[in-house]
Amino acid sequence: MSWIRLRQVALVAHDLDAVVADLHRVLGLEVAFNDPAVATFGLRNAVLPIGTQFIEVVSPVREGTAGGRQLQRLGLGRGPRDQQPVRRDYDRQRHQAQPNGLAGPTRTVEDRVDDREH
Repeated sequence: MSWIRLRQVALVAHDLDAVVADLHRVLGLEVAFNDPAVATFGLRNAVLPIGTQFIEVVSPVREGTAGGRQLQRLGLGRGPRDQQPVRRDYDRQRHQAQPNGLAGPTRTVEDRVDDREH
């Protein structure tokens, strides 16, 4: 079996500080770098290392950015609909995936973040 190594996972969010706080609280990650050069693209960012990989979170700070357009396409704008918490049935999804070898008994980050909403 061959493995694919992901060097970077990039996330786009409206509220950079809230996402970084969640990643710190849930995974214990710390911001290692904020790149001022992304301001050229109308963004703020935070880079959080995990071993030799990292998560980069970017947030649009002006209209018309690629990240902002992607949030809009996904229906994640700042309207009233977006203020409703998303509920997912993780137990059902995990139960369906485990027999196929797609998931282990571990919890996901989404599970942990969703727990605080109850």
